[in-house]
Amino acid sequence: MIDLEFRNVWEDFRAARAYSPDLLPRLQSALADLADLDVTYRRNLESLSRADGDENLKRELAERLKQQYEVRREPCLRELAALEERIATEMGPADA
Repeated sequence: MIDLEFRNVWEDFRAARAYSPDLLPRLQSALADLADLDVTYRRNLESLSRADGDENLKRELAERLKQQYEVRREPCLRELAALEERIATEMGPADA
């Protein structure tokens, strides 16, 4: 009984999905990559802020970290934008 109810709910969910199932792994991957970059950047900044040393040098290193972070983030953001556009195209007009 429960299995049948779950199967019906799952089938309803799959039928109501707003985008192609092949997009989900790509979305998950792009979001995971972005999250990894964010965590790594924050950890590096925290390590740098705790490190002993010249404050001017630390600011310069922090700026380099930020630039590297932004460069590495850009492909993820482009991928997410492309996926968002594809989902919007598949869903059709918002008033439909």
